[in-house]
Parts: sequence; C-alpha cells; structure tokens
Amino acid sequence: MSTEPQASKEVLGREIAGIERSIHEFLFYGGRPTVLINGDDVLRTRGRSKGLKIYAELERDAHVLAVVSKRKRAVTAREWHVTPASQDAQDIAAADLVKATLAHLRFDKLTKSLLDAVMKGYSVVELMWDLVPGSALGLAGDSYLVPTKYKKRDQRRFVFDLEDRPRLLVSGQALSGEELPPRKFIVHTYGEADDSPYGRGVGSALFWPVFFKRQNISFWLVFCDKYGSPTAVGEYPIGTPEKEQNQLLQTLRGISQDAAIVVPQGFTAKLLEAARSSGGDSYKTMCAYMDAEISKAVLGETLTTEVGSSGGNRALGEVHDKGRVELAKDDADDVCYTLNSTIVQWIIDYNFPGRKAPEVWRSFDEPEDLDKAADRDTKLKEQGWVRTEESFRSTYGDGYQRLVAPIPAQNGLPAIDPAEFSEQPLLSRVGAWLLNVIGFAEQDTIANQRARVKQDQDTIEQGAAQLSQQWEPLVGPRVKELQTLLDETGDLALFAERLKEFANAGPSAEVVDSIARATFAARLAGRMPRR
Repeated sequence: MSTEPQASKEVLGREIAGIERSIHEFLFYGGRPTVLINGDDVLRTRGRSKGLKIYAELERDAHVLAVVSKRKRAVTAREWHVTPASQDAQDIAAADLVKATLAHLRFDKLTKSLLDAVMKGYSVVELMWDLVPGSALGLAGDSYLVPTKYKKRDQRRFVFDLEDRPRLLVSGQALSGEELPPRKFIVHTYGEADDSPYGRGVGSALFWPVFFKRQNISFWLVFCDKYGSPTAVGEYPIGTPEKEQNQLLQTLRGISQDAAIVVPQGFTAKLLEAARSSGGDSYKTMCAYMDAEISKAVLGETLTTEVGSSGGNRALGEVHDKGRVELAKDDADDVCYTLNSTIVQWIIDYNFPGRKAPEVWRSFDEPEDLDKAADRDTKLKEQGWVRTEESFRSTYGDGYQRLVAPIPAQNGLPAIDPAEFSEQPLLSRVGAWLLNVIGFAEQDTIANQRARVKQDQDTIEQGAAQLSQQWEPLVGPRVKELQTLLDETGDLALFAERLKEFANAGPSAEVVDSIARATFAARLAGRMPRR
C-alpha cells in the first residue's frame, strides 16, 4: 500500500491553481483583484495604447485579409440546421422559432462576426430583443420575444471579471468597467490561454511575419527607387569653378524629365547602374516566405494559397484539403457551441420556459464521389452483388430507369429481375430461382400443378396473341409507307428496291424490346419443371 499522504475529497474537488490565484493576470483596486488583464505578450510589448487594434491593422495586408476571409468562408459555406430536442410538438415548434430567428438575423453574417475571435482571441456581439408577431417569422402563435438585430462591438471596450463575465468600459469606469445585463451579449472565445476569457487569437502569431514583411517591402521600394532607373553621374576636371559645377548638376537633374541634355564641352556624363540585375530577388523571396508563414498560421497549410509557386501534386493537395476541412469543422463546432449556450438557450428561456433547447450545427458531410461509387458497383457486380433500387436512388438520385424492366410476380411465380441474369457469374441466381420454383411445386398437389400448367400455356398463348395484335404500332408506319409508295408510283421495281432497304435496315428498337420480353418470359415459364 502507498505510504504517500492522501488528499481529502474537499481538496481533490477544489480548483487549486485557478486563474483567480494568479499574481500576473489582474488589475488591483483597493488591495483586491477586480478584473483580469489580457496576457497576450504581443499586446503587452507592442500594443501600447492601440491594444487589439494592432491585430485589426494586420488585415490591411492583402494576404492576411485573403486567408482570414477564406477561413471564415470555409465555415459559412456549409449548410446549417436546427435539430429539435425531440419529436414532441413543442420541441419542434421551439426549433422552428430558433431557425426562423437565426435566418432573420442572417446567420452566416452573425457567424462571421463571431469568427473575428480567430484573429483577436475573442469577439463580442450585442443583441437587441423585441416582441415579433408569429406571422412575421412565418410561424403560428401571437408573438415571440426574440433578437431582431445585433451589433458587433469593438473588443477593446470590454474586460472580464473573476467569473469570466464581460464588463463594459465606460466613462467613469474606464478600468474596471460596468456590469452588463444578462442575455444581452454573446462572447465567443478562440484559442487556449490558461483558461483566460480573452483567448489567444492567431493575430499574435501573425504580427511578426507581417511586421517583417512590411519592413522588407520598404527596403525593396528604396532598392527599386535607387536602382530601378540609372543614376546620372557627371565628371568635371579638377579646378572647375563652382558655378560650372552647379550648372552640370542642374543639367543632370533634368535627365529624369528630358530625353536629351546639353553638356558643356569638356564635361563627361555616364550612367551608374546596379551591379546585379537580380539584386531584388532576395526581397521577393522574403515576401514569399512571410506569406507562407501567414498561410500556415491562419489556414494550417500553404498549398491552397501557394500552389503557383510551390507546385504540389494531387495527393499532397488532398492532404492539405483534408486539413482545411478539419479546421473549418473545428471553427464551426466552436461557434455552434457558443450559440447553443447563449442565443439559442435564451430564446427558449423566454418563449418555451422549461423546454430543452434545440441545437444549431453545420453539416460537413461530403457528397459521395459518383465515379468511385460506379467503379465499386461494377466490381461488386462481377462478384455477384448488385444494389437494390432504393440504394441506387439514394446514391445516384433520380433521373435513371432500367434498360429492361423487372417482371412482376404473377400466377404464383416470384418476380424476375433480368439485370440479375445478365452476367455469367450470376447464373447461380438462376439456379436459386428455379429451386425456389421447384420447392413451391413440390408442396402443391398434382391437380393444381396440372391446372397451373394449363394456365401457363394459356398465358403464353394469350401473350402471343396480344403480341400479334400489336403489329400496327410497331411496324404499321413502315407498312403504310410502302403502301403509299406503291399507290403513288405504281412502280413495282422501285417498290422492290425499297422493300430490300427496309429488310436490310433491321427491326426497330421497340420491336426488338417487345419480342425479347415475350421470349424471355416464355422461356422461363416453359422451363419450369413439372411432375
């Protein structure tokens, strides 16, 4: 048995290293901690009076704006759904109210506002509530208390107390802030930072790549200004008067505007150019490197933004695309969790008190690759397996029909699907079908078997008679054409030539299909074993 001291249940259940005991995370007033401070090192060292505004300024960089917008669109491009807590009528009505409210608020735009936390660590949205008639939301009922609009608020105006509740910085309370009313503000946090409500956005990782990129571009512009066009250099003999020196200088300064210059006799001018034509490549390489670092920080990969420079291949692209989808799903789950615990729950509390709230979520189910599904079905068919009609339609959708329709069950015989007998490996199915028929026959009486044989024979004869009566819609047009030709021309030689053309052309598809169906049915019925 261990001799180590055992901790009490009270100690085990209590938080020991909670953030409220930190000596680094608070502002103190009157000797006691009042509000938490943002522990982001970049904000502390570089933010100064700007604070989170330095992260907003990062989006002035075109590449940062592109990748951040791309990350947000990867979430909002997915369809969203509201799932009721149960199939109870009240729960379904509650889910309909939540769905109608979110649609009215433009749910995708609200999601993008909350996803601003990805850059800055947290985002704040204020809700404005009002009584709305059910008819305005397309619902039954008199009226509902729901958010009718929202406003995205600047994060710099908020701080958090020891219970992680947001407080609004106002005049007179510019440091500790004032308490906010409940069910009014949505706060979404991104990133792990010692359980801090401020979170930790990717802005802290983007600051230095963007900073170095901007510095690099400023030096690049100086390089281009200095060596983009040649610098004119004038030489004059020692002892040249200052007046003539100034005259030469003014003449050289006119090179940038005049195509031709006049140089006094005895003076020489030449052009000073960059020693290396590729001197700016290092600046370009550094910009590309910083852009790649920015892509990694925001998207977790670079191929979807840097494929033009890095090449890539299909396999690598699929890996990067999978990572992009996983990142988008993670963002969507975080936002939906925030919404389900705030606005969704609040709507239910006000309008359906006591009911379990529905859940809002985004679908990340990828559609099946139909080409791969068709290849798989072909291989399975070679092994003796085919899809049911229900499975076929659920995979490929509507708009398809059988080339040869199945024969329904009739006269005590099971239904026949010709598609099952079209391949050699499936001949065993024919045997199974015949055994089924034999088994059925063995359980019958001799008299019933004879009666059924007579009935089958009558069915075949009736089918033949019915087929013979269908000659007009099948071959009638050709017969009428020949009759018209003979009546109008009376030329037997021409009639004989046309008759040969019809004979060589072969039967129409309708005739072939009708005879094939009749022959198939007759053969199966005729080969059924009898006693």
